[in-house]
Amino acid sequence: MLDVYYKEFLKAKKYIKERKYNIAEKILEELLKLCPKDLCIKFEYAKVLVKLKKYSVARNCFESMLNTKSKNYAVLELGKLAVNEGNIEKAREYFESLLNTPSKDYALLELGRLEESEGNIEKAREYFKKLLNTTSKNYVKLELGKLEMSEGNIEKAQEYFESLLNTTSKNYAMLELGKLEEIKGNIEKAREYFESLLNTANKNYAMLELGILEESEGNIEKAREYFEELLNTPSKEYAMLELGRLEESEGNIEKAREYFEALLKTSSKNYALLELGILEESIGNIEKAREYFESLLNTSSKNYAILELGKLEMSIGNIEKAQEYFESLLNTPSKDYAMLELGILEESKGNIAKAREYFESLLNADNKEYAMLELGRLEVSVGNIEKGREYFESLLNTANKNYAMLELGRLEESIGNIAKAREYFESLLNTSSKNYAILELGKLEMSIGNIE
Repeated sequence: MLDVYYKEFLKAKKYIKERKYNIAEKILEELLKLCPKDLCIKFEYAKVLVKLKKYSVARNCFESMLNTKSKNYAVLELGKLAVNEGNIEKAREYFESLLNTPSKDYALLELGRLEESEGNIEKAREYFKKLLNTTSKNYVKLELGKLEMSEGNIEKAQEYFESLLNTTSKNYAMLELGKLEEIKGNIEKAREYFESLLNTANKNYAMLELGILEESEGNIEKAREYFEELLNTPSKEYAMLELGRLEESEGNIEKAREYFEALLKTSSKNYALLELGILEESIGNIEKAREYFESLLNTSSKNYAILELGKLEMSIGNIEKAQEYFESLLNTPSKDYAMLELGILEESKGNIAKAREYFESLLNADNKEYAMLELGRLEVSVGNIEKGREYFESLLNTANKNYAMLELGRLEESIGNIAKAREYFESLLNTSSKNYAILELGKLEMSIGNIE
């Protein structure tokens, strides 16, 4: 590559780092016209096309490299592309074809990620552990930690992350340790981890997590401050997504819509479409919401869209249609979320035993806390007050503590413990659940005659 072209190539790489993929695409496209055989340019160009979701053109680029010295890299990227498109078997085929090549470590890593995303936890763990004695061991420990954390094996996850604290991966480990502490309800410790990264190369990730943490604690202005500070960084799309969610939770619907719509021409458009669907449903625009969700049915976000379509149909009384959507997910990576919704659906139909069966089947799943919340609600609804209380109280040191306190307040009010109910609701007034708490306090006061 001539020096003049190399400077342009570096400029494109800079734009890629800044997530300005449209600009990078134009530069690389021009360079490729001038240097059609340059594999470095072609490879970066194809990866940018993937970011822009121009999958068919990207595939053609990678496939044109299959008879070159970059074949293994092309096969790896074709596998990742197949994952993005939901072609799991094809992706697995690409990765497995590399297991007897010098690229086997990369293939094992991707196979582990693929199996984890498919819910094949033991198989994923097996792939990752094969890499523990290789040069990829730090990446693998990070992946194993995330896997164990998602499975609720907190101590094992912590062990993996802490083993990285004296390595070059320490910043990534600290980020995950912060998330882990937040899950455990150790907010100050989580904040400490994230803040320790503010002067590192991972500061944008840390600020994003700090924003999410502050929002969950009800510190809305502080959260907004963190997110807005990211708007001129490569993390701006993530920040806009979070700002949209924050504004929606605060009732600023137009502002939220503005943030989400601004993302429709970016690589985050699927997330934006999903959020716009949820927003429209929340304000009663059912047809518009359905339109957004259905637009995602042929994308890598189809499972999320199907889940939301099921919830939408259930909310307007189309029980059979909702059930059809949820059941279509039972053999996908979204099966646990589908089972949660099927439990809620069966409870609404009065099939208590069936609902309980769905919820209890999730007690060792990623979403076990949500299942416990639903089990608590179910038990209270059938008069098993102590059992309901037990479920809710078991969530008080988890990320779902606010929901649990809200339910405990309702429970205490239902059995006449007004002072205790008020105590639970008032403890939420400085959290992200404050609006729900205020609503419950209003209902409580009205129920005892304090109309004003």
